[in-house]
Amino acid sequence: MGNFLAECRRVSLEPCELCPGNLSLCPGQQGTRHVPVAAGSEAERASAATGGGGAARGATRGGQASNNSQAGGGREGRAGSGGNSAAALLGAEDDPALMAAIAASYASGGGAGASASEDELVAAAIRRAQNEEDSRQRALLREEQDGEYEESLRIDQQKELEKALKKKEEEEAARQAAEEEEARRIKVKLEAEEAAAEEDARKKKAEAAVEEARNQLVPEPAKSEAGRVDVMVKMPDGRRLRRGFLATDAVAQIYHFATAEGGEDIAVQQYRLVTPIPRSVYEDRNATLEAAGLQGQVALLVEIMEDE
Repeated sequence: MGNFLAECRRVSLEPCELCPGNLSLCPGQQGTRHVPVAAGSEAERASAATGGGGAARGATRGGQASNNSQAGGGREGRAGSGGNSAAALLGAEDDPALMAAIAASYASGGGAGASASEDELVAAAIRRAQNEEDSRQRALLREEQDGEYEESLRIDQQKELEKALKKKEEEEAARQAAEEEEARRIKVKLEAEEAAAEEDARKKKAEAAVEEARNQLVPEPAKSEAGRVDVMVKMPDGRRLRRGFLATDAVAQIYHFATAEGGEDIAVQQYRLVTPIPRSVYEDRNATLEAAGLQGQVALLVEIMEDE
């Protein structure tokens, strides 16, 4: 391109006649699309470039054309070698990045005395543009890979968080279950201990009641003793207990006998003595057997009194 611009200035032609069409490089008319002038004589191109000037200028231009014809072979050779580069530049107008690379390549290549050829400069500019495009693509690929990595990392972190939360919930549930089981075990143990304590207290109470009843019980009279009353007491478990009492003994003596012989099951319960037929209830423990109507041989039942 440096050679082309030098030729334009040397022959006093409009630079756009040899410029390949890049406005940013052409020193001619800026902002106007350049169209190369058709092939012809140097005079015709000069006439076209000057817009048909005066005769003197035509003659002068003719002399210049004559001088230029002597170096025509050299220019034609340079024009031939720059054909491909000009075509490449014309085709690159639609690619701003490529045009910028070409301009930078020309700027770094020097002026008319540059040793590199037009094809080499164009090839270097294309390589530079290609390298820039490759760099851009690599940057986009890295950006895409970084985005994918960050998304994968976020998903992994989310999974780890969910896993930790789930583990925490499971541990909390296991802890609550263990606490509930421990509370249940303690409750069962306490209930068992309470039941055992109650049973022990009941047993001690029954033993004390039996012992007291035996201490309160008077000796049994002889079978031949006057005023003897033979009493049969039927227990709730079906046992029949027999003993003799005096008619002057209190009804409480029969209760003492039933408690002492009936055992713990009777001693800790409230009961009363009755006759089934006709039904009579003997609850006045201070009355004598004679006063209560118990004479001769008597059959009594132990009736457990239900809690009201």
